[in-house]
Amino acid sequence: MKKSKRIILSMISLSSFFIAPVILSSCETKNKKIADLLNNENENTSYHLKKNKDEDIKIKETTINKSPIKEQTNTSSNSRKNNEIDSNNIPKTKENETPLKINNHSNTYSSPKTKNELEKPNIVSSEKSTNELNKIEEKIESNSTKIEIKDEETFKIHMSDEEINNFYPIQNVSSLQPTSLSFDQVKDRIINQMYASNYYEHPNFILENKTVSLNKKIEDNEKIQLKLLDTKTKKAIENVRWFQRIRYPHDLILEEDKDSSQALIKLSKNGIIEKKKTPEANKNDVVEVWAEHQGYLYRTMVKIGGEDTIRETYEQQQARNKAKEIVKDWMHLPLLQKIIKAHDWIIENIQYHDTKDIWKDQSAYSALVDLKAICTGYAKAFKMLMDELGIPSSIITGSMDQSLYPNYHTRHAWNLVELDGEWYHVDTTTDHIIYQTNKRKKNNKISHKFFLMHDKDFGKGNSYFNYFEKRMGQRFRNFKHLEDGSFVRNKEEAFAQFERLYGVQDNEQLPKWLDLYGDEKLFEEIKNEFETKGFKPKQAIIVRANDDKTWKMGYRKFRFEFDNEDLKNKSNKEQINFKVEKHAELVLKVIIENKKINDFKLNSSNFIVNKGKINEIKDFESGYLVYLDHFEDFGKNDIKLDIQKFGYKFNSNSNLIQLNVNKHQTPSANLKTIGSNRAILSGVTSGMEYRNNSEEWKEITHDHFEISNLVSGSVSIRYKSNENQLQSDIQKIEMPMADDIDKQIKVYDNKIIGVDSMMEYRLKDTQKWIEIKSNQIDGLKKGTYQFRTKAHNKTLASQIYEILIN
Repeated sequence: MKKSKRIILSMISLSSFFIAPVILSSCETKNKKIADLLNNENENTSYHLKKNKDEDIKIKETTINKSPIKEQTNTSSNSRKNNEIDSNNIPKTKENETPLKINNHSNTYSSPKTKNELEKPNIVSSEKSTNELNKIEEKIESNSTKIEIKDEETFKIHMSDEEINNFYPIQNVSSLQPTSLSFDQVKDRIINQMYASNYYEHPNFILENKTVSLNKKIEDNEKIQLKLLDTKTKKAIENVRWFQRIRYPHDLILEEDKDSSQALIKLSKNGIIEKKKTPEANKNDVVEVWAEHQGYLYRTMVKIGGEDTIRETYEQQQARNKAKEIVKDWMHLPLLQKIIKAHDWIIENIQYHDTKDIWKDQSAYSALVDLKAICTGYAKAFKMLMDELGIPSSIITGSMDQSLYPNYHTRHAWNLVELDGEWYHVDTTTDHIIYQTNKRKKNNKISHKFFLMHDKDFGKGNSYFNYFEKRMGQRFRNFKHLEDGSFVRNKEEAFAQFERLYGVQDNEQLPKWLDLYGDEKLFEEIKNEFETKGFKPKQAIIVRANDDKTWKMGYRKFRFEFDNEDLKNKSNKEQINFKVEKHAELVLKVIIENKKINDFKLNSSNFIVNKGKINEIKDFESGYLVYLDHFEDFGKNDIKLDIQKFGYKFNSNSNLIQLNVNKHQTPSANLKTIGSNRAILSGVTSGMEYRNNSEEWKEITHDHFEISNLVSGSVSIRYKSNENQLQSDIQKIEMPMADDIDKQIKVYDNKIIGVDSMMEYRLKDTQKWIEIKSNQIDGLKKGTYQFRTKAHNKTLASQIYEILIN
């Protein structure tokens, strides 16, 4: 189980403070300590905290005594906000964590106000009569059993609407009180450590962006205009004063159009910011910019990229532009053809070149723009092309043994790509090296040896972790590298390939031998299968040496030679007539005219089509339905179908059919998040499917479809293939998690400060979240309260943080 962080802050006095060391403990140990802590603080209440299936939760215990809290240490893990597959194909999922807990003892008192402090801006509050709350407090105190919260709708304390209204304090947002502030007053409020950053805000106004980035070179003259907006109209406010705060080497507040040698940015009167200095290569900086309007203050954070960030941002954009240019002529192609085109372009255009400089040979830029890279650059380039084509893919790393020397292993990077819901390996680096070797031998054929592979196809000595191990594909395994149907997984597939190849119409065209590929352990099984069915091979061998197709691979080549004269005598081809009709745009109807299909059995390998791939066949009373997909192009396709089976001759005068091949339109669904792990999909219908990040696809049955157990990252939607249309391209909706609030929320003067209208709270174990309307909450009764940033639009609610009020 993943360990979570627990930070204990000691008492903070007005003149000094001490922070205890960070302690790592297992989830079980931590929960026990939390329960013990709560039992000691409140004899009538015992909580047993467990993983919340619906919500991600943290724990932070803070003891507050005789002094307000200063800025809290952030224990959140920002890595949770991106759940895409990482380089080792492990999707980041919810951590097993418990809530942030702030213990607010009743003896906490307020600190003296600063000389320029406004009178309590935006107070929320007023407590109810104690008698009105007896019933609720009895429910809280009687809750002495162990609690397991299963989801947002599961709760221990049941409260009616009337009880809810009586329990929570009334939130009164104070009216706007315009005030004129001097520079010194503004300065005092900005540098005051006692309050949350939004303490002096008023909800009538809001910054357009609370975080912006300057990641370009100074000479690029990158400028960003900051705006303070009217909350209701979203129009920019005039007469705003702007200030920047510099913290190092000492606190310094600069007005707009003022400069200092310490300043990293230029701040103009109209809120325009631009970079003045570039941080060191491996360093990024952050500058606070404050807007002041009518006596209220609003903060935005300006992230300033260092030299490495500038270079990475520039090269990433250039690589993305190049990728768009490369794939523009492939966008009309079917899915499989897009993957082939991307693989082949990289093989032909990028040179393997090791500079020993990670900036020069391990990026998508080095591969796509400079056309020189090592394996990491190849893998990043392939993934970027897949991203532009809308095809799910990933980068995987491991130890590979592909050299001429025995047991020589090297670190390597390559890709995984998804096709029809299954995953395959694609190693463009190794295929390029083989291609270059072939060219030196005057053979310009592109290698597909490491294209669409299974885990089992790698040779011995390779080591890596594949998250998709149980979802690896079989259907297209090695199909470009090995002859169609020659790679077999069992004896049945081997005999089906024999029947197809030796079932040619003319006995004079029988193959000289049958080459198959598969696991070496299958060889004896296949040979015995031929003998059992009366086709004893004249010679059967495993080809081990001098075989380019199987060198360093996890499969072997089997060669079976038969007595063709004997096969001619056994064939005695029975004449069978058939015809082909169009059952649907992607389905052929094969009618057997003079024979019942029960008299002989056909499988998909007996049917041969000149275009497309056979997905499956289904028999009916007088024939078969043949389902096709993965054509080389959309539009009208003239399909010719033949049947081959040993001992039979299939004749047809009507086996050519024209199909109009098209795919579904890309969905245009909408997503609305609910809480921390649920959402509603609208603009959807049956016949579609969805998934969260790279998990398995799930069916959608109706519009306004609720999906649950989500983690931050993305939600993808697509139409499934049916008899008339192929699956659509994927619509991908980004779904981040709201920002954590553990560095924002504080307890001051027996009030909760640092909250805002984007948050909500509730008494722990109750069903209803209460919207927060201002930046302070006063008058809370005894209990443990949970706070979070609420879900909005396509953003999930943040992790939960708890405050214990005694």
